[in-house]
Amino acid sequence: LKKLAALGVDMDEAVISGKTPANLIASQNKERDGSYEPYFEEAARFLSKESMEQLDKYGEAAVHLAARQGHAGMIKIMIEKGVDVNLAEDAPAPAGTTPLHEACMHGQAEAVKLLIAAGADDTLKNMDGETPAHAALMKNRRGRELDNEQKARVLRELMHLDIPRNDGQTPLLMLRHDTSELLPVFLERGVDLNHTDHSGMTVMM
Repeated sequence: LKKLAALGVDMDEAVISGKTPANLIASQNKERDGSYEPYFEEAARFLSKESMEQLDKYGEAAVHLAARQGHAGMIKIMIEKGVDVNLAEDAPAPAGTTPLHEACMHGQAEAVKLLIAAGADDTLKNMDGETPAHAALMKNRRGRELDNEQKARVLRELMHLDIPRNDGQTPLLMLRHDTSELLPVFLERGVDLNHTDHSGMTVMM
């Protein structure tokens, strides 16, 4: 990045497959030991707020990708620079998806905590009416689902767990009969156990 900047490369312009340098960096997988995380944080210092909010041809911005990958240090710098933590993805990505949705769906509890502290709104819904709490209980784009421990860690960072999506289902209703491990998390938030979805179903049915 330092060399590119010195050469006068416009860091706000797409360079590969419609992605800006910010998007390319943020999309890199997080190492299990976190050894490379300082590099992501350092890279964010060279990038502008605008470049980290710019949607690529896939409808995603660097802030969404950093949240998905759990690059906490990078997210901290984004927040310091004033990046919109409620920025919505657009088509062809699922429209309305926020960085918080991404972090929740991929089990990035630290990223969730940072985003919430920075003012991320966990009541915002995507095109299907799903909140970040719904996202935490869903399979991600790779078809993988979080285990219950990961789900619990993410859900405990959120403030609203009882908002229904377009079909009337609250996050608790998505569990159906598999509520044993996660039910205490919802009870801590005082969710409505008698809520009925548009099909007339409750969590007790």
